Amino acid sequence: MLGSSYYVQGTGFNLQFFYHFNPNTLAQGMAGFGLIFYSSIALLIAALLLPTMFRYQQPDEKSRYALVVSCWLLIVAANFPLYSYANYKIRSLEQPAGYYPQVMDTSASERRYLEQLATRTAPFLKKNLILIYAESLEQLYFDADVFGENLLPELSALSNKAQRFTNMRQRYGTNWTLAGMVASQCGFPLSGMLVAGNDTMASVEDPFPDERCLGDILRDSGYQNVFYGGADLAFSGKGNFLTRHGYDTTYGLTELLPKIEDKTYVHNWGLYDDTLFDLALGEIEQLESSEKPYFLTLLTVDTHGPGGFIAKPCEQVEAPGKMLKSVRCADTLIGRFVRQVMATVDMSETVIVLFSDHLAMRNQVWDELQGNKEDRRLTFMVWSDDEPMVSDIETSHFDIAPTLLEAVGLPGTLKLGRGQSLFYRHEMGLTAAMDTGKSRLGPALMKKDVSAIEAGVRIQQEPLSISIGDKTFTASSRGLPFESGSYLVAFDKKGFPIGALSSPQFPPTYNKMLENRFVIGVTIDDATPGQVSYFRGFPSASGDNLSVEPLTRDVTVSPTELETDIAIGASSTPRS
Repeated sequence: MLGSSYYVQGTGFNLQFFYHFNPNTLAQGMAGFGLIFYSSIALLIAALLLPTMFRYQQPDEKSRYALVVSCWLLIVAANFPLYSYANYKIRSLEQPAGYYPQVMDTSASERRYLEQLATRTAPFLKKNLILIYAESLEQLYFDADVFGENLLPELSALSNKAQRFTNMRQRYGTNWTLAGMVASQCGFPLSGMLVAGNDTMASVEDPFPDERCLGDILRDSGYQNVFYGGADLAFSGKGNFLTRHGYDTTYGLTELLPKIEDKTYVHNWGLYDDTLFDLALGEIEQLESSEKPYFLTLLTVDTHGPGGFIAKPCEQVEAPGKMLKSVRCADTLIGRFVRQVMATVDMSETVIVLFSDHLAMRNQVWDELQGNKEDRRLTFMVWSDDEPMVSDIETSHFDIAPTLLEAVGLPGTLKLGRGQSLFYRHEMGLTAAMDTGKSRLGPALMKKDVSAIEAGVRIQQEPLSISIGDKTFTASSRGLPFESGSYLVAFDKKGFPIGALSSPQFPPTYNKMLENRFVIGVTIDDATPGQVSYFRGFPSASGDNLSVEPLTRDVTVSPTELETDIAIGASSTPRS
């Protein structure tokens, strides 16, 4: 596992690794890095068996076993994965000094700045907003010194007409797609979940209920909010987050596939980007005919590692390797789309934004990316009727939402979450101030407002779900349909649910993050798809601490039973 983390990310165990540590991501990794994956498994087995071979070289039985045990103890003592995991746990508790751009108490200067905005022409116009999340399209791809040529000539030309921020760093809890979206729209990292984040985000009915994000603010200001993405909305709980935070309409692979003629023109992640942009242009024409301002968000996928995907219009594009060809293709398709939008809309009433959701993970040009890791930055450009400019103030995902609110004419207090408007910071000269008082942890994904010890737990057949009071977790596999394996909800010592986890098997795949956690779950056997069981207890590698019963009807586990179970660390037979 540690080798996988280093291979894909260039670092050891971290939040991103455990957020994605589940069967679906494992299957994607096996498909993308098959040779490396199976070779690593073979080497691991060989390493475990090697000490047993030494025993045959010793004269007596006692010496043989002593040597084998000594070798295994040495392996444990020199176990770098254990050190990496311990380091991850320690770092997750730290208050990282100098980690976030400073959001200063600048109310006086903010008031003066807002007064200046009020003197400008139509400062609160409520401009339309088109936000393009470009998968992994980081700024280093512009660097001809690194790749021998500028891989993004179209976007380079367009950047001369944009307001461009060139020093946007990737922070903790922002380095995968959903995390990048949450951080850029809400102003905080996607961190602090004790169990698998993808399953939890997909299962929670109202993620981050106490937070107001970009979509919420624009919706409350009269905007029509629409999302277009080539991948499945259910994946990682993306659709759940968007619909709960201001989006009126969301389109993913399932919703968009009926709109295209060639339904075989898809890849492993979903629609090709040329299809997505063509559909989005049609959506823009409809939105333009409405009197309401609109917020259209697009999420591309073709530049996803390890090798990217090549859309039909780019088959003749020349580049050294498939990954760089996909980058060149993204330049062509995004550049064409931006120019088409500019020719379609009134740019005095529209803001177009290009943002790379996160830095690239391991792909075919990883050596070049990591060889210049100190220069790696996120891409962020804003096109409007304002004068072009380039700013190198230090910034991050967290500053994007308040920046866009100012860009469309809704600056408010110029702050949102941990972020602050970059236009304001640029004008006021706040270039590199840092805040030493911010934790890495984001806000609570769900409220601790109902405890199983007080409300009990109900396990329902239709839909297959686990409810604590009015809080319901619907069984899924990272948001996708739950067809087999295990799905569970984990609880803390006071009976509050802290997260959900799916696994392709039962007992559920043992996960260190579930250690000493009481769980209640459901399981469906591959061999008998119609047979559903439920379980509760404390997960272990063997599954011995879980009691299992057939789920023949809805089941209620009383508060008293749960209090006893959680208190003594053992399970008793649930009552129907």
